[in-house]
Amino acid sequence: YVAAWPYAEVKSGYTSFFLGARSVCPTATMKVEYTNSWFDIALEKTAAENLINDGCVLVSQHADSEGAPKACDAAGVPNVAYNISTKDIAPNTWLISSKINWEPYMKLIIEKTRDGKGNEIPADWCGGFEEGAVQLTELNAAYAAPGTQEAIDAAIAELNSAWQAASQDLYAAQQAQQAQGGAQQPGADAGAQGGAQAQPEDVEFEEVK
Repeated sequence: YVAAWPYAEVKSGYTSFFLGARSVCPTATMKVEYTNSWFDIALEKTAAENLINDGCVLVSQHADSEGAPKACDAAGVPNVAYNISTKDIAPNTWLISSKINWEPYMKLIIEKTRDGKGNEIPADWCGGFEEGAVQLTELNAAYAAPGTQEAIDAAIAELNSAWQAASQDLYAAQQAQQAQGGAQQPGADAGAQGGAQAQPEDVEFEEVK
């Protein structure tokens, strides 16, 4: 995994990717190489080449350039990219890309501002597939294993269902706190109440900084 920085955003992303890989291949392991840059074509290319030379058979990334996909294409290694479609960049080995769509949040900001409710704009907003904030590019069905698209569709449906349930629970908790006169910011005591996610005991990946 070609990672930009050792930040929570990046780590949560590659942990999710790893657990997704484990869901279909229980023996999968992962190696992470940091570039310490959000965008550096040469460093990302080198990181991908290092991973391939170490025997990695699939490379993904949380970094913004075409460096890793091009390295994968040259080596014949499948690539799952980030924020851009690599269909034209890596025509032989592109699989799919995840991407962030800021439009739902920007729309929320604009509408709240327009309606004179700027104080209701959340500073800590999170959206998923259902809101359109998280998206996937098209799948390279010719290169992916049979049944991949169906598995993706099922996973998204499951995530949306879990997201709805979690949102309802959070809303109910907020209402209960407000009724008791002790409202607080969501997640403020997540660690004290066990809300922080623990790392799975069988996670096996190596970070290279």
